[in-house]
Amino acid sequence: NAEISADGVQIELNVHKFDDPLEMSPLTTLYASIFVMVLARRVDLFQPLVVRIARFAFIGYLVLLQLFLLYVRVQAKRINDRTPIELSNPLSSLLQGQLKGLQEGSNNMVKNLASSFLTSTSTVLEYDLKSARSMQSGLIFNMLFMWFLHFRMEQVQPLIIQALTGLISMVYSPLFQVYVLGRNLERPFKNPAARRFEEQQAAAAGAEAEKESTVDAADVETDEEEDEEESESTVEAEDEEEEDEEKEVEAEE
Repeated sequence: NAEISADGVQIELNVHKFDDPLEMSPLTTLYASIFVMVLARRVDLFQPLVVRIARFAFIGYLVLLQLFLLYVRVQAKRINDRTPIELSNPLSSLLQGQLKGLQEGSNNMVKNLASSFLTSTSTVLEYDLKSARSMQSGLIFNMLFMWFLHFRMEQVQPLIIQALTGLISMVYSPLFQVYVLGRNLERPFKNPAARRFEEQQAAAAGAEAEKESTVDAADVETDEEEDEEESESTVEAEDEEEEDEEKEVEAEE
């Protein structure tokens, strides 16, 4: 909350401060794979006991994730946050970037048209429930893929790797950060890769703007130097004319 006094009138502004989301390291999957490789050298992963442990670990991960998604649905409906949010399609920003070279009038018209088709309004409650359903659908595909690798290809390593990386991904998921860790994250949730790409674009745009300003400053300095040289040459020419006139007057005398 921020209070601003203007002409004796107190104005109170509600400023929402969002927390920075926790990001999982891109090397997490690599670390899990290395751990399983080291484990495979010391333990025979095809022993019945090890296979049973790997299966129970994967099933435990599935059950824990299901309980987490159920908890998210219950908490989201209990909180019932109806704050409106605007959802933008990734094609919207891409299209707007491609329209920068058009004229101003047609550019604004096409941008507004694209914005009306590629953006939609929702609420925090609806968005969180939709995110939970998205995680649920991804889990179904993951189960089918693991079933194929384990029972058809007779692989044990994928079960262990998926159990480890799946738990870590759940902890770093935005829904876990909001409803378990109590963090206030901005909706819609931003993809870490997309956010890093936007930061790189902003840094590149800032560097280009700084470069242009430097070039403009150099051009201004060059113009000023040329003006000074022209003024100096003009003064020298006037001095020479005065000297010539003085010589002519002395010759006439």
